[in-house]
Amino acid sequence: MPNWTFNVLKVTDETQLDKKTLKKDGSKDEKASRKELKKFVEENILKKKTYDKDGNVNGEIDNEYELTFQGSVPRPKSLDISTPTHTDEEKKIAEDNLKKYGATDWYNWNCNNWGTKWDANTHSVSDDSDYGEVFAHFDTAWSPPLAWLREVSAKYPSLLFDMNVEEESNAFIGNPIARNGELCENITDINYPS
Repeated sequence: MPNWTFNVLKVTDETQLDKKTLKKDGSKDEKASRKELKKFVEENILKKKTYDKDGNVNGEIDNEYELTFQGSVPRPKSLDISTPTHTDEEKKIAEDNLKKYGATDWYNWNCNNWGTKWDANTHSVSDDSDYGEVFAHFDTAWSPPLAWLREVSAKYPSLLFDMNVEEESNAFIGNPIARNGELCENITDINYPS
């Protein structure tokens, strides 16, 4: 069982940003930025799913949503193999995956491309994109999704991604911020007196 990292993500469009945070020329393109925020929601915020006892999706829950890293940084299907590999067929697929994607399986790819073991374990999403903001409260295994944060901010360059993170045993806390593919990690290890 992993140590969980508790994350609160706030995504804002340019209508919500002060002039210091805006583009160097100081111009705002509020309509384009709001459109980009709506696209972020469309691709990354999904209706919460329900599952049967075997883990298969069997429905959706109305008015409940979840954040997914798959929306902006999708994992290729061929990576969905056992880790470690068990069969000769999986070993061949793993070799091909390494050549194509730089990772043999889902676990290594997730760590490299999202910065965490699994997709977001979402508690709540508040879609206020009509007003320029979206909030998501979610957990991740072992670490915050910093690689995903960098990639998603590059995909939506006019949006600001501001996240508060705390590791469950208080090993670290932080406030990573990303915009236009640039990430400031702002994470501090917590040292306790002996």
